[in-house]
Amino acid sequence: MEEQRYTINKDLANKYIDAGFFACEVGNSEYAKKYFNKALLIYPKRFFSHGLLKETGIAKDFGAIEDYRNVTEIDSIEASILYNDLGIVCVEYGKLTQAITCFTKSIKLTPANAIVTNATVYYNRGNTKYELKDYESAIRDYNKAIKLNSNFKAAYFHRGKTSMILEDYTSAIEDFNEIIEIDGFYDLSDEYIDNMTVYDYCIIAYECLNDNEGAEKMKERKIDAESMPF
Repeated sequence: MEEQRYTINKDLANKYIDAGFFACEVGNSEYAKKYFNKALLIYPKRFFSHGLLKETGIAKDFGAIEDYRNVTEIDSIEASILYNDLGIVCVEYGKLTQAITCFTKSIKLTPANAIVTNATVYYNRGNTKYELKDYESAIRDYNKAIKLNSNFKAAYFHRGKTSMILEDYTSAIEDFNEIIEIDGFYDLSDEYIDNMTVYDYCIIAYECLNDNEGAEKMKERKIDAESMPF
């Protein structure tokens, strides 16, 4: 029963946090502070201080309370998850610079043995840098994510896509081929891309290199993959 109450409170706190960020976004500082206070009261460990908000620069315009007393009550793993969660919320509200700050703090707090968690945060930070058009730095984060999780398909895909922007088509092809080796038909639906597969991206990369033979072979591989039962 205790676990159920914990989950409900956490979900409610998240809703207040989202409402607070929305209020902040539209310039309503009174309601923003009200919602963040409610989140803090309901589930302190989820959003353990207004000081965290102030540190990210989001709440500094509406009197964030500088209260870090609760930070010591949270272990490094939970604090790392909180910073990663806050980074994701920052991205959703277009606060990309603040998001990078949060992801960086999450990485610093994540224990070395939490490999999958660390890989995900590097990936999140890489995507944020990509949105800021800091492509070379984004690739460095994707490199770290892949080093930690060699089967991280999304990281391979985004690194390949970023390499194409930098006109490094050979590296892009290597990444797209790596995805095909891991998962013959990687689903790009989460990437908001219509009617595109990793094969299509690979074909485009070959064509950018004027490698017609490579493009044709990849088209054949795509046909073969499409004909296979899944």
